Amino acid sequence: MTVVGFILYYYGIQKIGAAKASIFINFMPVSAVIMATIFLGEALTIATLVGAVFVVTGVYVGTSIKRQKRIVTTHAKAG
Repeated sequence: MTVVGFILYYYGIQKIGAAKASIFINFMPVSAVIMATIFLGEALTIATLVGAVFVVTGVYVGTSIKRQKRIVTTHAKAG
């Protein structure tokens, strides 16, 4: 099931570039757990959900910090 995550990741690299897509590799374990739960009937535990929340939070923080730096840099250059 993890192969689907890799396929989507490489598709994303083609669309947005490697630098922007690199942080989203962290979603692969989350997507693998979701697909295993749906297609293979694996149990979804509290520990798995907590881990998924940590991954999603980390990706959000990682992307929002980059976005904020870009905004500050853009404003500094414009001023």
